[in-house]
Amino acid sequence: MLPTLLTAFLATTAFRFEISVAESVILGMVGAGSLGILMVFFTMFLLEMGTVRIRKRIAKQG
Repeated sequence: MLPTLLTAFLATTAFRFEISVAESVILGMVGAGSLGILMVFFTMFLLEMGTVRIRKRIAKQG
């Protein structure tokens, strides 16, 4: 039961995060301050850090 709940929870969390980022970008584009730009930079930073960790892990295995 726990793996099923965990999968559903992670999927819902990822989906809500994606929606929040998209909404922030739209707000930033229409002039609601720098919220959208900050969210884009923060998301790009997190994605870069994640890919660096994955690359390091793959390099250790090879």
